Amino acid sequence: MKLFLTNENLFQKIKIISLSCVIFFWDFKIWKFDARLLIILLVIFTLSKYKILLFKNYKNIFIYGSSIFVFIIIHFYTNLFIEKKNIIVFPKDIFYLYITFIAVILNLDLIRRYLKSIIFIFIFCFIISTTIYFIINGYKNSFLISCSYHGGWYSYTRFFFSENSHLAMMSVPIIIFYLIGNNFVNLSKFEKIFFVIFFLIALINYTATFLVGLILSLTVIYISNYKYFKKEKKVLATLLFLLSLFFIITDEECSEKIFKTKATVFGTEKNLSLSGAVFVNSLNIANKTIKDRPLGWGFNRYEFAYKKYAIIEKEKYNLPSYHHKQFEWNLNSKDASNNLAKLLTEFGIFSFFLFIYFIYFSFSDRSTFQEKSFLIPLVLTQLLLRGAGYFNGGFLICILIMLSISFSRNDV
Repeated sequence: MKLFLTNENLFQKIKIISLSCVIFFWDFKIWKFDARLLIILLVIFTLSKYKILLFKNYKNIFIYGSSIFVFIIIHFYTNLFIEKKNIIVFPKDIFYLYITFIAVILNLDLIRRYLKSIIFIFIFCFIISTTIYFIINGYKNSFLISCSYHGGWYSYTRFFFSENSHLAMMSVPIIIFYLIGNNFVNLSKFEKIFFVIFFLIALINYTATFLVGLILSLTVIYISNYKYFKKEKKVLATLLFLLSLFFIITDEECSEKIFKTKATVFGTEKNLSLSGAVFVNSLNIANKTIKDRPLGWGFNRYEFAYKKYAIIEKEKYNLPSYHHKQFEWNLNSKDASNNLAKLLTEFGIFSFFLFIYFIYFSFSDRSTFQEKSFLIPLVLTQLLLRGAGYFNGGFLICILIMLSISFSRNDV
């Protein structure tokens, strides 16, 4: 891999860096700049390649993807019509969705060819910027390695990531990509050094999302891609699995948070930490939606469901409270705690098509193992454990990459 892309032209370099920013830099706020808007730059720089949409493989992606897009629009406006709301609106989120879809189609070959570069750019910038931050500001808070809110340093610094769980969302797929999806021994010393530093930072700032995300992702990848696990990968996967299990067992607060949340989902526990309460409450909102509006509320309209079930008609729907601040602060009222709850709420029974597709993609051979070692953990972690909506954490763009890889084949 050419880490610094020395043989690529300027436009290629800008596109690769932009892709890295769109996927990883969403929580990095400098002068109110939103890195996700760089997706527009990607489209502008690749407009000259519009003719590839006429090729059979790309034509398939465009037709299938556009069909999904049309469904999302119809579903969105149908919900507005049912609620007797103003339908003369321009949903900028849906527009951004389609722009992202076009950007992925036009740059699919680039993404697949330079996936490791896209990821390493983030690792390099993350470590360098974090180092500079601490050199300038020092560290004046008490240091604690723990699963609690005070563990690690992001609850204190708010630099690059606003909380530890946001780092966890991104570190799980990166760690699995480097240790399982690639031959770690063959990496350059430069890559190894930076990855090890990144791994240590992720470990110092570990959360329940990080630990369970590693265990869950490794299990799913192993089951669906067993044939790729040679001796070295089995050893590394086992060590990662045991390391995560060790922290869960030895960190009392972490194990309590995980097992109490699990017990609450099955109705045997009522008192949770605030993060656990928000997680379960999001699932309760989704559950109410399936019963009340099985076809969902429409794209990116989770907040309207939340207002109805948890605020406006709270007494009617009688959502259980698991923490005294749960309905006082109403955290994650716009995007839910995880994307499973968000998808179920916004698309109802239609969301099951995406879940079925994810299972299909995990077992299919239409993507390389290296690609799946990044895409599956990222989507799975944000789907089941901790998400930040569709447009953050690379969730949307990775879903679109997965769909494009599948639709690009003639036999799809």
